[in-house]
Amino acid sequence: MAQNSSDIELVMLTIDDYEEVVQLYGEQYLKRNPLAKVCKETTLKDQGESQVKDIKRTLDSGLSIGVRDKTTKVLVGLRLSAIFHVDKTSTCYVGDENEPSKTYRVLARYSPFGKEIKDLGVTTVLELYAVCVHKDYCRRGIAAMIIKKTLELGVERGCQLAAVQIANSLSEKIYNRLNFQTIKILDLDTVADEFGLDTSIIPGETILKLMVKRLPSKTTSNPP
Repeated sequence: MAQNSSDIELVMLTIDDYEEVVQLYGEQYLKRNPLAKVCKETTLKDQGESQVKDIKRTLDSGLSIGVRDKTTKVLVGLRLSAIFHVDKTSTCYVGDENEPSKTYRVLARYSPFGKEIKDLGVTTVLELYAVCVHKDYCRRGIAAMIIKKTLELGVERGCQLAAVQIANSLSEKIYNRLNFQTIKILDLDTVADEFGLDTSIIPGETILKLMVKRLPSKTTSNPP
């Protein structure tokens, strides 16, 4: 549990929380996310309909967690997540290179949840879509706390693997501490000319990583 957490509470997010979620997500995630910044798509409108669908998908999953200030009840943190099932014919979350959103086109080239996940021999994957904490509540261990809680929920739902795309070094440190392993890397400098990216605006943050963690079965033990 995070230190100084007596003034916050964890809640399960649903589609009824959509407006609050997109406000926090837009202000505290997209504007700070290196990939969104380098693609110059730091608003929900910039990201387009695919982003809206993904957020709604995570809110319908029963796996997305919010953090509220106990006094004001304002949403100050979130961990959006969902489950996808790996089969022999589909590569979930590969993306579409014809997407209007440059961010999604870059991710399509990256293809994070395609062949790499299939090769791990799992069928049910906990997709850790996005995590953010309001800047006034940072450095209190809140992000790590809600990620750990999400992993517990994933185990309860029978997920065999947790997978996350990392676009910044701070998040990478959290997932490293939780024993996630990197299985794929994309250096944005290598696709900068193709996608018209000015990576000079994100110094030291040009590496996208796909990180995974195998989850224990529900009958064995809980993830750390």
